[in-house]
Amino acid sequence: TVPVGTAQRVRAVVDEALAARGAAHRFSIVSNPEFLKEGAAVEDFMRPDRIIIGVDDDETGAIAREKMKKLY
Repeated sequence: TVPVGTAQRVRAVVDEALAARGAAHRFSIVSNPEFLKEGAAVEDFMRPDRIIIGVDDDETGAIAREKMKKLY
């Protein structure tokens, strides 16, 4: 579990590190929270009742969806 705003903070840290190196790379932050119950983690992972993907742009969302389809 991470607090609200974590993705924005991660983006800011990476942006700052890239700028310090004079680099400019396009990247996205993707969040995929898990909903595991103690004692049922393997089953919950293998057969999730829901999959949530957090992204900040449609292109990244489409890529993440395709990756999840291959996994599940």
